[in-house]
Amino acid sequence: GKIYVSYYEGLLGEIDPSDWSVRTTEVGPNPEGVAYSDGKVYVANSGGYVPGYDKTVSVVDTKSFKQVEVIEVNTNPGKVAVYGQTLYVTSFGNYADIPAKLQAVSLADKSVADLPISGVNSMVSDGNGLLYVLSGEYDENWTLTGKVSTVDAATATVSGTFAEGIA
Repeated sequence: GKIYVSYYEGLLGEIDPSDWSVRTTEVGPNPEGVAYSDGKVYVANSGGYVPGYDKTVSVVDTKSFKQVEVIEVNTNPGKVAVYGQTLYVTSFGNYADIPAKLQAVSLADKSVADLPISGVNSMVSDGNGLLYVLSGEYDENWTLTGKVSTVDAATATVSGTFAEGIA
């Protein structure tokens, strides 16, 4: 019944559509993607567009509307999605020696696993246990190649490639 938005100034906002009231709470630097599950909001803290990127996801309890936990992930996280007890996080890395990744975080023990998709750019959940992951990288001729992979969110496994080609 609420709408959650990130404010690049380091805040998470909660909008109540019944009266359009807004409340905010502090999260990490330059928050981006937001996902809700089971009374908690997960917020990717990118740290901005310049070196000095963050590598955390804030966990906000919706009742107290306070950050209750911070989960460390890859550098420069962007999108988040939750399926069951798994949090999926895309990150851009630092555009140099830390690569972009898709990670699966166990919400039970906070263990983090990298999924085998390189050049991750974005992700969306279909709401029924399937993630679509857009990825692309430049090859040796500076041609941008791209693909959309599917991930079975219940098992955290790459289940196929939806589309592949030059982006």
